[in-house]
Amino acid sequence: MRGLNRPGALVMLLLCLALAGIAGPCTVRLGEVTETGQAAQLPADAESAAVAALLNPSGADEALPLAVVWTSSKAGGRLTSTQHSAARRIVAGITGSRPDAEPAMSRDGMALTAVVTAGPDDLPGRLSDIRKAADAVPGTDVHLAGPATAQADLDTAFAHTDGTPCPSPAYC
Repeated sequence: MRGLNRPGALVMLLLCLALAGIAGPCTVRLGEVTETGQAAQLPADAESAAVAALLNPSGADEALPLAVVWTSSKAGGRLTSTQHSAARRIVAGITGSRPDAEPAMSRDGMALTAVVTAGPDDLPGRLSDIRKAADAVPGTDVHLAGPATAQADLDTAFAHTDGTPCPSPAYC
């Protein structure tokens, strides 16, 4: 490229940009060619892939744990038995009365925690529904934590990396 002068370099740059502009829309989006999940990341003959298949024969995505935590709206306030009962009713409605999801009171009485499941389908909607239900415990603040909230955050963060438009500036 010894013989390429400034006008020649400019023409070459414009030619490359024109080709990129023409070919750009013809490229495949990343979301159209990727597979997700553990099976896509492991060789089929890996021992961990065999164990995963035994634990989840259908291969369907599993629900994620979600911790629902209630604290008193009053600074330093303790939760009451009425609030505990309300949290029990709400968790029973969310889980279908599973005994392992019973809200547990902290030793100091300042928090209630229940572990429920959310997702994998419509994870943001499910989290929103759970938060709305949990907000019905009077005099408390509700906090959601755990793998389900982390996955929802990751889904939001990476939802538009393949060039799809963002539905709302609040999420992008």
